[in-house]
Amino acid sequence: FGSSVDREDTILFGDYGGNNRSKIYKSSDNGKSWDIIFEFGYKEIKQILNIKWDKYEKKYWVFTGDERGECGFFIFNEQFEKLDKHYDGTLQYRAISVFFFAECVIWITNDPYDGSKVYRYDRLTREIIMLGSFLDSVWYSKRTNDGLIFIASVVEKVGFTRDNLVKIYSSYDFNNWSQEATFIKDSLPMKLFRYGVASFPEGDYSSQDMFINLEGVKNYDGKIIKLKI
Repeated sequence: FGSSVDREDTILFGDYGGNNRSKIYKSSDNGKSWDIIFEFGYKEIKQILNIKWDKYEKKYWVFTGDERGECGFFIFNEQFEKLDKHYDGTLQYRAISVFFFAECVIWITNDPYDGSKVYRYDRLTREIIMLGSFLDSVWYSKRTNDGLIFIASVVEKVGFTRDNLVKIYSSYDFNNWSQEATFIKDSLPMKLFRYGVASFPEGDYSSQDMFINLEGVKNYDGKIIKLKI
């Protein structure tokens, strides 16, 4: 689902679905070869949603899901030894999008049932507060080098909203969001032809160079477009 590239250009990704012992894989040669660097216990988790490198504390955060009782954040050191976990069995810890700052960690939940929430974790006090919410389920995100945060909602086959729109939002502070674009889900069945999804490229670039990869939407399926801000 998601992958991580750390300061040494090491690439990491984890198993997603259909595995009672989810593994995390590592490549140090740009994906030519892979090694298993960690294996969760039998049915310890269902699947891995994302892996992110925290440059401030030099740790990896591994995000698991999907349903209630399966979601959590697992923290590992550089040698991939498990250090800590944040877990209470709720969808508060079901996330793909996360942002690291010196004083806090902010994540946006992927919640197709009640809408995505924005949470802030204080590194010093370990307090978690909710900053806001959406009437959509959010998957992917990107923070550009000029400080603008972009997120994309997804059209799934479950959920309480039925407007059939993939939406792109932006914000500088995680509190005030602007809707930048919408795309209509196509009429093809989701089970065979994908949800309505928008994602963003990795790398270092400004908000004026923002491109979006689109899947399962009318007129733009399988296309990459430039977003005008």
